[in-house]
Amino acid sequence: THGGVTQENSHPHLDCTKTIAVVHNGIVENFQELKNNLIKKGHRFISDTDTEIIPHLIEDFQKKEAMPAGRQGFASSARDAFNKLKGLNAIVVASVGSSEIIAAKNGSPLVVGIGKDEFYIASDATGIVKHTKKVIFLEDYQMIILGKRVKLINLQDGKEIKPKYSNLTCKFEETEKGRNITSIAMEAEEAEEMKCNQCVDYATCEREAAIDCGFFTPFEITETELF
Repeated sequence: THGGVTQENSHPHLDCTKTIAVVHNGIVENFQELKNNLIKKGHRFISDTDTEIIPHLIEDFQKKEAMPAGRQGFASSARDAFNKLKGLNAIVVASVGSSEIIAAKNGSPLVVGIGKDEFYIASDATGIVKHTKKVIFLEDYQMIILGKRVKLINLQDGKEIKPKYSNLTCKFEETEKGRNITSIAMEAEEAEEMKCNQCVDYATCEREAAIDCGFFTPFEITETELF
């Protein structure tokens, strides 16, 4: 993202009302144009980051895109705001006015862990595998709403998608800097002993593979659709 290492530039970033919080991975290529338009509307910024425009965009959509029964909902405002961003981005959004947490991605990786009455969101499964093995790997142009139930949305048309739940079955042994599930899955796919036709998003494997990779031993990823 943009800006130096300062307190003002650190995540999360808030809107004018300080009720919408966003953490972000990626670069908003058109952030200056969006920021200038928001400043003209009276929005105030305190950081140099591109990330800060996102909560302000969500706030702006909640104000101007009023529905007949009242203001536009949190989820639809987050979707509209994300669709304004150019570049490869992943975001996580929370709002004081909603019990839901929203995550969306295009290009930047994003995985959601499903625990017992709790959720985890990370850019890589290594960040959540100690807490839960049940995950959803978000694909590009997808948004997930985490609340009383898990709701997956197509960012482009707003239609609901059937989630694909994956189970990570692995024994955590050690953390090796620079190595993660992504690189391990790629190494495993290339190994001769990996008798697997194709691994897609680390989630689809036609046969089990047991390898000693220095991070997880054995390493197996399976996919289960629950809905």
